Amino acid sequence: MLGPIIFKICVTTFQPFVLFAQNNNKENVQISLKRTAQLDNTSSNYNQLLNIIANKCLQLMGLTRLGRNYYDPKARVLIHEFGLELWPGYITSIRQHESEVLMCSAITWKVLRHDTVFQAMENAFRQHGHNYMQPLKQAILGVVVMTHYNNRTYRIDDIDFDANPMTKFSLKDDSKSTFVEYYKKRYNITITNLNQPLLVTKVRGTAPGTTETIYLVPELCRLTGLTDEMRGNYQLMASLAKFTRVEPQKRIDSLLNFGRRLVEKREIENELSKWNMSFSPQLIKMQGRELPMETIIQGDASNPRRYESGRNVDWTAKLRSNPLLVGVKMERWIAIVPRPIQQESMSFIGLILQAARGMFMGMNDPLVHYIDNDNVGTYLDEIEKVLSRTVPDILLCMVSTNRADRYAAIKKKCCVERAVPTQVVTKRSMSNRSAMSIATKISIQMNCKVGGAPWSCHNPMKGVMVCGFDATHDSINKSRSYGAFVASLNDEFSKYFSIPFAHSRGCDISNNMATAFETALVKFRKHNDGCLPSRIFMYRDGVGDGQIDYVLNIEVEQIKATLEKHYRGTNYKFAFVIVSKRINTKFFTSGKQNPPPGTVVDDQVTWPERYDFFLVSQSVRQGTVSPTSYNVIFDNTGLDPDKMQRFTYKLTHLYYNWSGTIKVPAPVQYAHKLSELIGQHLHNEPQRDLDERLYYL
Repeated sequence: MLGPIIFKICVTTFQPFVLFAQNNNKENVQISLKRTAQLDNTSSNYNQLLNIIANKCLQLMGLTRLGRNYYDPKARVLIHEFGLELWPGYITSIRQHESEVLMCSAITWKVLRHDTVFQAMENAFRQHGHNYMQPLKQAILGVVVMTHYNNRTYRIDDIDFDANPMTKFSLKDDSKSTFVEYYKKRYNITITNLNQPLLVTKVRGTAPGTTETIYLVPELCRLTGLTDEMRGNYQLMASLAKFTRVEPQKRIDSLLNFGRRLVEKREIENELSKWNMSFSPQLIKMQGRELPMETIIQGDASNPRRYESGRNVDWTAKLRSNPLLVGVKMERWIAIVPRPIQQESMSFIGLILQAARGMFMGMNDPLVHYIDNDNVGTYLDEIEKVLSRTVPDILLCMVSTNRADRYAAIKKKCCVERAVPTQVVTKRSMSNRSAMSIATKISIQMNCKVGGAPWSCHNPMKGVMVCGFDATHDSINKSRSYGAFVASLNDEFSKYFSIPFAHSRGCDISNNMATAFETALVKFRKHNDGCLPSRIFMYRDGVGDGQIDYVLNIEVEQIKATLEKHYRGTNYKFAFVIVSKRINTKFFTSGKQNPPPGTVVDDQVTWPERYDFFLVSQSVRQGTVSPTSYNVIFDNTGLDPDKMQRFTYKLTHLYYNWSGTIKVPAPVQYAHKLSELIGQHLHNEPQRDLDERLYYL
């Protein structure tokens, strides 16, 4: 963060007055101003005013606003081989922190593509012919585009195939114009294709609660962001990472340069002087704490193996040479192998067996079913044939490529229609130089999906239940989302109960949340000899600042009502913690390096009205590490802040897809994986027979 914003706001007697200006059409307008209120640092509009002033300063720096943030097109980076360009920019936010008003500043990048939406339409037509409309909608809807004539960004909500640039629309003076005429007169732009359908975007209307429809011409709209295919291109992502994954020293230099520009530019100084404000160009300094290393436990209770998580919190090497915490014997499991990739598949299955036996897993050789190709229909027919005869412990599906439709079809067949855990492996993973490492991870995933667990951490508190919640939008039905609630069932936090539920956009999810919580409470009691949890910790992701009051007053209150029902009073111990991982705050050591894993900051940059803290739980090999913000909105567990922070850090060690720490507590990540599986691939709730397995890893 940049240093404190030093300012005084002088309040003088305000007399109503009138000023004159011109609008975008060069028309004279009259604006009347009158005093309605006086803002101080307790006003809800106080931070808003400060941020408006800051945005004016960014404009005076010559930055261009795209969406909510400001970018510098003059400093753009061209990546010609992939048809991309990067615009560097800044994210800023001013608010009152513990004792000072601070501006949080972050370096950001906007990815712009050289191709337009019209080119994407042409590509869709070449691939699908006259049936291009639905594939095009799937590819374009929800995408953010930039109109190059005014550098504005819009999110595409629909495509109007009945409209084109020759369609007439009404101007503000009620006259009619075609889009061709409008863009020629207003921007001196000649539209070349007169038959292209128009894009539709909905923007907030001038009246509260209303929306307005804007039509855009595809050939004038540049695509932004990356597609899934682009993200899977290693060379492309490596090219971007050279600029976007900034090392701590370079990030610090960029932020200090940004601070100097704010302070030294005369126009900004003049603007701030109107408000008796000034910026400090320095980053603030604060004290942090480093939590102790966690102890990882493998092996069964009769012969446990204990070791430290390590300075870089990566225990992969030790994991491979020790028995798993709970190894489930897989006596009957089936592999489906397409003949075109038979050699690679059988070789990789051998590596899975080798890795499993190295960790003392009881894994028999699989029963292999060969298919002629890996088309979707071929796979589904073979799976149906297999499952009609037997129910295997797990089904391993070898595929040539990472096709989303095939993956979704396999998962739907085995999670929605049936209740069989599945593992899908691509040819790329089989032939990877790190194939043995990948095989080790896959064998661990398979063990987890059939009810096993690879490791745990030392937990001094007994009888604790930990819950996580996250939600994902349905990729097909944009008006629907899927929430996932995950709760632990044992002291080792190695066994979980998972329950997903669907809800429509804008609908209250609190009833579903309370129902899921109560179901988990009953499951916990069943698995623990009829005992209720001694303490319950709920970690909730996906909450914006504007939703905290709702979560506290509705979701938390309904959960408390459920607890009072089961505990027959208020003698329960419960904490509700909001998790925010997409934040702009960054921390650096005094040596201008990333802080070590386990770093906690709970003063100076936290909020005075909150019980909150930042936790750095990961070690990164490239770029700058990002902390996670935790906001404890309800807590009667009796833990002091240090123990709450240590317990939270402990939970980041227990995600079984990675033998290291992650950004959030494991139950939150499990909830994310489940909601993502359903929202992106299943689009339906899975069989309840799977709800005590980590089948979504």
